[in-house]
Parts: sequence; C-alpha cells; structure tokens
Amino acid sequence: MEQSSALCLPRHLRMSNIYLVTGPPGTSKTGWLKEQIARQAAELGPTEIVVTSFTRAAAIEISSRGLPLPDSHVGTLHKLCFHAAGMPKLADTDAGLKAWNETAPVYWQLGGGADIDNPLDIGGSTEADKIFADYMKYRNMLTPRDYWRLEVQDFAQAWEDWKDQMGFMDFTDLLEWGVTDLPVCPTVPQIIYVDEAQDLTPLQYKLLTGWAQHARAVVMAGDPDQCIYQFIGASHRLFMDESVPAENRRLLRQSYTMPQAAHAWSQEWISQVEDRDEAPYKPTDVIGKVTASGAKYTWPDPLLYDIEELP
Repeated sequence: MEQSSALCLPRHLRMSNIYLVTGPPGTSKTGWLKEQIARQAAELGPTEIVVTSFTRAAAIEISSRGLPLPDSHVGTLHKLCFHAAGMPKLADTDAGLKAWNETAPVYWQLGGGADIDNPLDIGGSTEADKIFADYMKYRNMLTPRDYWRLEVQDFAQAWEDWKDQMGFMDFTDLLEWGVTDLPVCPTVPQIIYVDEAQDLTPLQYKLLTGWAQHARAVVMAGDPDQCIYQFIGASHRLFMDESVPAENRRLLRQSYTMPQAAHAWSQEWISQVEDRDEAPYKPTDVIGKVTASGAKYTWPDPLLYDIEELP
C-alpha cells in the first residue's frame, strides 16, 4: 500500500513489533483476529494475550470464540489504565458530573456521563458540552495547550482545579497517566490485539506504541475508510505511519459480503476523500443493486422500511 502523510512519532521507538491489518468491509477482519488470537493463545496461553477495543462488548466479541480470556485481559484502553491506576474516582461519569454541576457556574453545566466500558458515550448538546468535547479532543490529538480556544483553556483550568481538589481523574487523564506512568501494558502480555484501530486517537496510539516496547507484538486491525470518531480526535493517518515496516502490514483483499454494484459505488464515493491510502479489495460474485433512499436517520429508522420493501 502506498505510504503518505505519516504520523510523526519519536524515532527512538521500536516499531518492528507493531503490525497494521487493514480489513475493508466484509473481508472477515473479526474472523481473522479470532483465528490469530486462538492460535497465539494455544501457543502461549490465554494470560499472554490482551484484547482491547473501543467498547468492552466489542473486545469480548473478538476474544470469545472458545477463548475465555481473564477479565483483566479484555476491555477498553481506559479500563486497562483504570485498574492499573487503582480504580480512581472518575469525573466524567454520571456521578462525577453531578458533583461538578453542583459547584460549577451555570454556563459550565455538563450533560450525561459515560462509563469505563463505553468511555465515548458521553456528553450533551449545550455550549458547555461542546467546550468539554473540544477539551477532550485537543488532549487526544496531543494539541499543545497554547493552541486551544481561549474558552476551552478557561474551562480546563477550572475543571482541572476541581479534579485536583476532589481527587478525581477523567477518562483522558487515565490515558495520559498511562503514557507517562505505565510503560508496560497491565498483566504484561506478550501480544496485544487492538480492534477498530482506525478510531484510535494519537494519544491512544502513543500509549500503545509505548507498550509495544515491552511486548512481543501489538496487532492493530481496522479499516481507515471507516474512521468515524474524528470528533474525539481519531485519525485514519495512524494507518499511514511510515515508521511501521512495510512487511508488518497486511491487507485483507477478499470481501465475503459486498456485492459488485455496492462495491463499485462505495469505491467511487470513498475515492473523493483526500489523503488516504488505497486499499483495493475484491467484491463477491453477486452483482447486486444500489438503490437510493431519501430517508434520514430517525428512530424508528425509515430506511429499514425501504429495505424491507426491496424485492
């Protein structure tokens, strides 16, 4: 695959044991991961494997095929750091935000919180929530503080003073603490598997590349064209990191679910995106058909009714 626009990382990092697997739609990325985990668990033992993803449910689904890994070896990066940090009080859960809202001025009142198994399921739609979202995004993108919006800097000072006073950490604190104070992945596994890696943020990638220095391998699997968490700082460019050797990259080339018509339409559409690597893969033998719908996303989703009416 052609390389361009690499993410800049410190050159002293050993990247020869980092593996990037690109799995376009329907190419059985999950099945491939399960096969690899099964083989490595049989060879090394289940306690030598850690499986992480954006939600605990996704990580469990990846690792569940006859491989009951220990609970401490499966979960989000946030959860792994949370337990390693001694399970501190979390500021951006419902309970933490309730405590914040009881003392914060009206213009900094925040919406619903998240939990350690789904750390991205957070926030409301007020102006304060937008400031809070930008605050977390800047940190996840490793943006220098001087480049933050002034209102975000003001909020950050108040939020961080309050956390220090109350003894709280927020979800991003866990990752930052992991980068500085947790050089080895908890449980000290030989191999770390990361699913949906296209949605890693630079901060999460930095944490994983640090852990890679003390592991046999870190395998990151995903599809850069399906990066959907840019709003928290995720970047498909992580898959374009030139410091990862070419021989450590794998492209799953055969889709088992994508009909030819849908494949052609999707490739034409995604080609409009600039600054991406081509990931050519083959559709199935089924011709298929692409039908346009004017439905917009609501619940119940009217698109479901359109699909049911198709021949």
